[in-house]
Amino acid sequence: MLRGGTWAGWGGDRQTSWSSARPRARSCPWAGAIPSTNPGWARRGWRAAPRRRTRGVGGPWLGRGEPPAAALGRAPGGGLRTLRGVFLHPGEVQHQHFDRKSCGGTPGPRRCPRGLWLPCRGIRVGYTPDVLTDATAELSVALLLAACRRLPEAAEQVKTGGWTTWKPLWMCGFGLSDSTVGIIGLGRIGQAVARRLKPFGVRRFLYTGSRPKPEAAAEFGAEFGEWRLAQESDFVVVTCALTPATQGMCNKDFFSKMKKTSVFINTSRGAVVNQEDLYDALAHGQIAAAGLDVTTPEPLPADHPLLSLKNCVILPHIGSATYATRTTMAVLAANNLLAGLRGEPMPHELLL
Repeated sequence: MLRGGTWAGWGGDRQTSWSSARPRARSCPWAGAIPSTNPGWARRGWRAAPRRRTRGVGGPWLGRGEPPAAALGRAPGGGLRTLRGVFLHPGEVQHQHFDRKSCGGTPGPRRCPRGLWLPCRGIRVGYTPDVLTDATAELSVALLLAACRRLPEAAEQVKTGGWTTWKPLWMCGFGLSDSTVGIIGLGRIGQAVARRLKPFGVRRFLYTGSRPKPEAAAEFGAEFGEWRLAQESDFVVVTCALTPATQGMCNKDFFSKMKKTSVFINTSRGAVVNQEDLYDALAHGQIAAAGLDVTTPEPLPADHPLLSLKNCVILPHIGSATYATRTTMAVLAANNLLAGLRGEPMPHELLL
């Protein structure tokens, strides 16, 4: 159960959780400055009696895009003494929020200088992998069709009385038949997108990524074209992970290489795109249209310039928003939580 964005089960006067697990310690020069265990552990020994109620023990739900410190701050009293698990939403591991190395530095403040709470506290992290692929791929295709065929704009014309007599070129857009589709990031989601687009009559697929993937590309006859993708694609679909190498990669230089009739789709992470450059490209006709399910920040302010453009379709990050997907995510998160509270290996655990 969720209350205010966190799992009901925080330690406190009324909300409690069960734990019989020994807190795991990590070597970190800041650890001594951060209380990482309930004082009761020292009195009772490292292992509490089974099903004994313990204060300050819980498992928060880490919201999309939130740093771990945000989840800690939602606990009653401003934080937890012991944390048994952080469960990522919507399922993919957001590695930018977790540092696998020792944070380093000289002890002093009561928190790590860069907010690296988890390594210092020995907090276990559960996540829900491999559940978003189909839902996100479907949404990517839907967003592509909505942008290239101007569906939101056409629907608005019906509502506002713009639909009058037939006109030869009114509400015309761009079709997928005999087109070239470029996919940035041919991972699970990228492959699922290509698999769904192929029956539309796509003539050629191009892809880029950290390295060529000939086995995955063979299914679609996709060509690895790092420099050709922007120039030759009629549709560009971004499904890559957010890394230092991909952050801001879709920028002014990238858009300037795209065709004036091309359509840009992003369902990966908002920070992959320089939104100011995307706005300029759309407003000045460098590209035909764009569809975004992810932005920076989220939610996007209602007065953001991108929202003023008719040729930009923006959705509120709903790639995983199907009943089946969200139910599966909840079950995986609950299983991680229960295993963590019992001191057992989590079914899906990120090892920090």
